Amino acid sequence: MLLLTLSKKLTAYVALLYLVSFINTALADFELSYNNDTKQLTLHSQDEILLYSPPEGFWSVATKWENQWSSGWLHAPIAKLEKSGDWTIYSGLLDIRGDKLKLRDACRKEPSTRTPRFKCVRRIEWHGKTTLDQVTLAIRWLVPTTSNSVFIPAVMYHGNPSGRSTFPERVPHLHGDEGEIAIFEEHRPAAPLVSLEWSPKAGKLYGAALHSLPSLVPSGNLNDQWWSIGMERSSEHTEFKLLSGPVAYNRTKSIAKALKYSHLPYPDAFMRLNPGDIVEKTYYLEAYTVKKKGQGFQQAFRTAVDIFKPFYYNDFPSMREIVENKLAFMESRWEKKGRVRGFNTYDKNEEKSVIGLGWVGQAAAPAYALQHLEDYLPENKIVGYVQQSMDFISKSKFSKDGYAVDFDLNKNKWDLDSPYQSYVAQAQGLFNMMRAIKSAESNKQYKTKNWKKFTQKALTIHANRILKSDWRPESTNEAFFIAPLLLADSLYKNKNNLFRSAALKAADHYIARHLSMDEPYWGGTLDATGEDKEGAWAAFQGFYSAYEATGKQKYLDAASHAADVVLSYVVLWDIPMPAGRLNNHGFKTRGWTAVSPQNHHLDVYGVLIAPWLYKLADAKNDNDLKNLAIVMYRSCGQMIDPYGSHGEQMLQTNYAQRYRGKRVRKGDILLEQMRGDYAEMWNVTWISAHFLVGAAMFEEMGVKL
Repeated sequence: MLLLTLSKKLTAYVALLYLVSFINTALADFELSYNNDTKQLTLHSQDEILLYSPPEGFWSVATKWENQWSSGWLHAPIAKLEKSGDWTIYSGLLDIRGDKLKLRDACRKEPSTRTPRFKCVRRIEWHGKTTLDQVTLAIRWLVPTTSNSVFIPAVMYHGNPSGRSTFPERVPHLHGDEGEIAIFEEHRPAAPLVSLEWSPKAGKLYGAALHSLPSLVPSGNLNDQWWSIGMERSSEHTEFKLLSGPVAYNRTKSIAKALKYSHLPYPDAFMRLNPGDIVEKTYYLEAYTVKKKGQGFQQAFRTAVDIFKPFYYNDFPSMREIVENKLAFMESRWEKKGRVRGFNTYDKNEEKSVIGLGWVGQAAAPAYALQHLEDYLPENKIVGYVQQSMDFISKSKFSKDGYAVDFDLNKNKWDLDSPYQSYVAQAQGLFNMMRAIKSAESNKQYKTKNWKKFTQKALTIHANRILKSDWRPESTNEAFFIAPLLLADSLYKNKNNLFRSAALKAADHYIARHLSMDEPYWGGTLDATGEDKEGAWAAFQGFYSAYEATGKQKYLDAASHAADVVLSYVVLWDIPMPAGRLNNHGFKTRGWTAVSPQNHHLDVYGVLIAPWLYKLADAKNDNDLKNLAIVMYRSCGQMIDPYGSHGEQMLQTNYAQRYRGKRVRKGDILLEQMRGDYAEMWNVTWISAHFLVGAAMFEEMGVKL
C-alpha cells in the first residue's frame, strides 16, 4: 500500500482512490503513478499529490459549441496500460454516436535533463464514418489548491494584482474566485506554460507546471487557430488546461486580449474531426519543491528553457552589422540648431520634435555608448557628439521634484510638463549621464565639470527624497535610481554616504516588497498599468548594482529572482508567422521580449538587458544564460531597414496597439488581420540607443558577440 496524504480540498471520492495499490511505486522524488482501480494518474512526491488526472476521465472531448463555449463534454477512463521501453502507454476508447474515438497517451520521465519532467504525447484517432463538426479536445490536470499564484510567462504573474487594482479592464487578472478561467493562445505567452505555487501545510512549499509543445490546430474552424493554454479554478482545485482553440480571461469566454485597453471577440474556436483524422499533442508535466515563497515560477521557467534550448544565434545579424546600422540611424536624429545639440526622439518630419532623456528618448545614452564604440566612428565625431550633447543636457531645468527630461524643439524650451516627465525617465537619463561621466574620467578630451554639477544636484534631490521616512514609491519604478546613485557614490564620495544610503534603502525596500511575489514587479513602463517587464528590469539592474557595490549575497539572490522574471518575458521559441510582413522576412521570435500583460507585442528591449544577464551568468557560471543573452542581442538585429531604422512593435500574437503606423481603437481592424504584421512607424530613439548601450557594455566587458 502506498498511502498518499491528500490535500484537505480533495473530494472524498478522490481521497479514497489513493488508498489502493499503485503501479510504478515511487523511484525518485517525483513520480507519475497509475491507480488500476480508479484509472487515474497522479504526479506525487512520497506523501504529497501535486498533480492528478480528473476523476471523471483521463480524456475529455467536447462535441458541441453553445453560448460561445465548448459543451457536450464526454469523458473516457484509462482502459489499458502497457510498457514500451521508457514509455508507459495509457489507452482508452470513447463512444460517439456509435463510432469510436481511439485515445492514447504515451508518457515517460525525460532522461538526462537538468530539470526532472515527464513528457507525454496524446494521440486521438477518429474511426467514425462522418465528420464531427464542433469538437474541442482537452488535456486536463488538476492541482490540489486554489492558490492565486498562477504564472503564465508575459501574461499572468500571481494573478496580476497590481494590474487588477489599477485598470482591471486592461489586464488579464485573477481574483481568487471559484470558476475563474484564464486561457490564452499558445503564441501569446513567451513560453507556453502554466504553473502554480502553493503551501499545502505549514513549512512546505510546492510547485507544479504544465508545458506545451505549441502547435496549430488541424482542421480548426478559425483561420490560424492554435491550441490554447491556461487554467480554470473550482472550489477545490485549479485545473491546468490545454484546449484545441477556445480562449477566455477576466470572467469572459471567447475573447482575446487584442487591444491595449480592451479585447476583441474570438468566437467559434472549435475544430473538426474528419474520418481517419489523427491528432497528436505533446505536453510536459513537472512538480517540485519550492525553497522560498515567490520562487516557484523559476523552476517552471528554467524547465521551459531546457525544453526549447533557444541558444543558437549564428542565423542572426552580426554585432558589427547591427551597430553600424544603429549608428547611422542615430546620426540621422542629431539636432544642431542654435544652442541646441542632441538626439531627437522622433523623425525630423514628424510634428513632435523632442530631445528626451529617458524612456522613449534616451538622448543621453549615446554619450556613454559612443565612448566605447571607437571602432565604428571617427574619434572627432564621437568626441563632438558626446561633449555637445552632454553640455546641452546639463542645462536642463530643475524643479523641487527633479529635472526636466524633455526639451521641446518646437517650443524651444525644457518642458517640466511633458507627458513623459516621470521618475522612470529621470532615473534612466541620470544613469546614462553617470556612465558617460565615468567613461570620460579616463579621457582628458572631455570637459565634465558641468556634467558632474548637474548630476550631483539631480541625484541629491532624489537621494534626499528616498531617505525620507515616508518614502513609499507607487511601484517598482524608482528601482531605476539604484544604479545611478551607486555609481555616483563611487565617483563623488559625497558626505554621509548620501547616495549609497539612498540606493541601498531602495534596494532593500524592493527586496522586501517583491521577492515573495505577493506584489510582483510592476510599473516600470509609462504606458502600462500593472505588471511589466521593465518593472522587473528596474529591480534586476538595481539589485545587481547593489551586489557589485557591496558583494552581499542577498543582492545577488535578489538579482537572480528579478532576472528570472525579466527572462519570463523573453520568447524562447520561434513562433511560426502567417502570411504578412514578418513571414516575408523569415522573422524569428526567440530572444525578443514581450512588454507586459497589458501590451502583448514584442520589442527590442532585450538588447539593453542582455549584457546585464551576461554579467549575472558570469557570476553564477551559467553558460546557457550567457548564450541566451547573446541570442537576445543579436536576434533583435532582425528587421533593420536600409536606413538603420527599426519599428517597435512586432505582432506575434492576436494583438495590436499600432497597426501600419496608426493607433488602433476598438473595431478599427479585425482580429485576423493582426498577427504577423509589424508596426514600424513608432521608431523612437530608444530603439537605436539601447542597441548602442548594449554593445558598449559588451565591449567594456571584453565580450565579442
